[in-house]
Amino acid sequence: MGSLVGRPNAGKSTLLNRIVGTKVAIVSDKPQTTRNRILAVVNRPGGQIVLFDTPGIHKPMHRMNERMVDSAVKSLGQVDLADVAEQVEVLLGGEDRVHDVLGHLETGGLGHVGVQLAAAMGAEVTVLSQTLSKEADGRKFGASAYYATADGSAFKELRGRFDMIVNTVSANLPLDAYIATLKPRGALVSVGLPTEPDTFHAGSLIGRDKILSGSNVGGLPLHQEMLDFCAAHGITADVERIGIQEIDAAYERLLKSDVKYRFVIDMATL
Repeated sequence: MGSLVGRPNAGKSTLLNRIVGTKVAIVSDKPQTTRNRILAVVNRPGGQIVLFDTPGIHKPMHRMNERMVDSAVKSLGQVDLADVAEQVEVLLGGEDRVHDVLGHLETGGLGHVGVQLAAAMGAEVTVLSQTLSKEADGRKFGASAYYATADGSAFKELRGRFDMIVNTVSANLPLDAYIATLKPRGALVSVGLPTEPDTFHAGSLIGRDKILSGSNVGGLPLHQEMLDFCAAHGITADVERIGIQEIDAAYERLLKSDVKYRFVIDMATL
């Protein structure tokens, strides 16, 4: 038996997920996400390893903190090995790569950049699109798999596969079908804005502790972090430059999804 101990936000849960090979511990940039010890079992040909992920050890500020720290310290007396975590992301190559299996809805104007970002972060990216018309581009952007969802058979094959799905589609989707492709405690994160309310069954989330959430545009520090990451990994947007006189034709093409992948107006033609 082993215990992972260390200060808050050292990356203990990230390391546990990596060792086990699936997401068993919640990961967050906020300290003290782990409130109690989390047990994980790793099966190997030569035997079985039992690991504890523990709350961060720090100077407690109130009674709950005291209980959390006490839980972590007491684990040391119950195990054969203790791993003291200082900064786990150094061991993982500088990135937090928890969501190793990621589904990405569409490779449009936003989606084609998202696929590149996820692949550069080390995720195994699968693109889910209505058709296979953009598969070659999707794989060029870093996707390792590409599925057409129009006939519904892909949902059966992908059931329980993803740690996280990023939804970049600004249209209403059959959310229950997509939620079913998540692993237990997996998350579907929407960044697209449909014009009509989405609908789903609460049971799709409750049954296996799944998460439905959204994400907005970040502030200046997050923008700069993203731009620095893109510069370091050569990530760019594929665009079509048009003149001001081509706007009407470009809009008609946009309605038909006939653009790869953003129109950029050359203001010199104004």
